[in-house]
Formats: sequence, C-alpha cells, structure tokens
Amino acid sequence: MPMEPVSDSVLLVKVVPAFGALVSLIMYASPMLAVLAASRNNLIGDLNPLPFVIGVGNCFSWTAYGMVRHDPFLVSPNAPGMCLALFFVMSTYALAETRVRNMMRAVLVTEVSILAFLGVITVFATTSESQAIGIWGVTHLVTHLMYYSAPFSTALEVIRNRNSSTILLPMIIMNNLNSALWSMYGIAMGDIFIIIPNGTGLFLALAQGALLFIYPSTPMSKPLLDPQTHKDSAGTVALGTCGSRDLENGVAHRAPVLDVAGDRPPVSDEQCEGSDVKPLPVSHAPPGQQV
Repeated sequence: MPMEPVSDSVLLVKVVPAFGALVSLIMYASPMLAVLAASRNNLIGDLNPLPFVIGVGNCFSWTAYGMVRHDPFLVSPNAPGMCLALFFVMSTYALAETRVRNMMRAVLVTEVSILAFLGVITVFATTSESQAIGIWGVTHLVTHLMYYSAPFSTALEVIRNRNSSTILLPMIIMNNLNSALWSMYGIAMGDIFIIIPNGTGLFLALAQGALLFIYPSTPMSKPLLDPQTHKDSAGTVALGTCGSRDLENGVAHRAPVLDVAGDRPPVSDEQCEGSDVKPLPVSHAPPGQQV
C-alpha cells in the first residue's frame, strides 16, 4: 500500500519530491557530456568510471524500493537512471586502465548477483509487504551510500596530487541538491529508509565539494611514452622516432611520431634516415598472424 505521510504539507509531499525526481534525473544524466567526449576521443582522461558501476545498483535498488512502497516519485527518476548508468559503464569500460576494468567488472557482477538474489527472496520468501520494504530499504541504503562515496575512490589521489580534476563539479552540485530535497521528503513521509541514506549522502557530497575548493581542478597531462620504459598506455614500445613494435602480438608496423602539442607533422621516412633506428617495414599479414 502507498506510504502515508506524517505531514499534510502539499509542498513537502508533492512539490518537493516532484522537483527531487527531476533533479535526480538531471544528476544521473550530468556525466553525459564527459562520457560522450571520452568515447569520441577514445580517451578516458580524468573521468572516474567507478560511480557509474555503483549507479546501476543504486538506481535498481531505489526502483525496487519505490515499487514495493508504491511511490511514483522514487520510481520515475531511478528506472531511467539505471539505463543511463548502464550506458556510461558500457561507454567507459574499454577506455579504462586494466586495473579499473577489473574493478568495474567485479563490482558490477557482484551487485547484479546480489540484487537478483534479493529479487527472488522478495517474490518467493517474503510473507508481508513490510518484509519486502525492509529488504529493499536496507539494500538501497547500502547502495546509496556506496554511490555517494564512490568518488572518494580517488580521494587519496586528489589529496596527493592536490588536484580534484577526477571529481565532476556538475555531479557534486546535483548530488547536494538531490540529497537535500529527498531528505526533506523523507522527513515529511517519516521514512527512515529515505532520511538516512540521503542525509548521509548530503554530508558526503559536501565533503567532495570541499575537496574541489581545497584542491582546484587542473587538467592532468600524461606523457605519451614512459621516459624510463618507452612504453605507452597500450603496451607499445617506441623504437627511436620512426617505428614501433606491438609487444602483444609481435607485429611490426609503422608508427608516426605523435606531437603532444599537435603542431608538428609526423616524421617522414626521409627524416628517419641517419637516425639510430630505421623505420620498420609495414606488415601486410592478415590480422592475428605474426610476421
């Protein structure tokens, strides 16, 4: 049965949650431009994909809780929010470093498995609505706190580098506004499963915002090649300035010199003459065949 509010204020039980639903949807969509830019440039840069993985479980558990409480204000933003989070995960997974990809995969598989198990328990093992409410209330409380604390996975890096570029300002702003609105709604409804996660989420969002002011965001630039190993992020070793060899499949191929500033053309074969390393011949072998 629907929730019974403890307040008769139309502002708190109708207007605030309606606005909160809109803010939640905007918050879930706020990383869209950054994700599309990373996908377009094939470079993840400073974007942290871990909150997107947590967002899948967070939105799913909120949707389930809203359904057992028959609350359209909870369901309406979180159902599409789950779809957005899945899109962000799919868009950033291939761009992330191996360590991050492994973490994303482990977290996603774990949370989906747990949520599926809880769904089975809800349908076949619960004997009352209050039991289902308790299951999904605790679940979304945990996932919500994980969602708001996920950006802190880079907190030590932010403090160490004195650079908050890995924290998205638009998402932090929306997180604060979103938590404040839903905390007000939870108080009006007398629902601790809304008050606790959003009150704590507001505190965490404010802490993340504080990092932005303490350590201003500055673009982080990484060298194309490691100065010690001469390897790039894809595991390719540069041979002088005129060629490279793919260590993964052993295929030699021509690789133009890349200029970070973007104002210098690739080095030609003529320019390579006289250098300590000659250009490697272009391989015409079929894909996957070593030469």
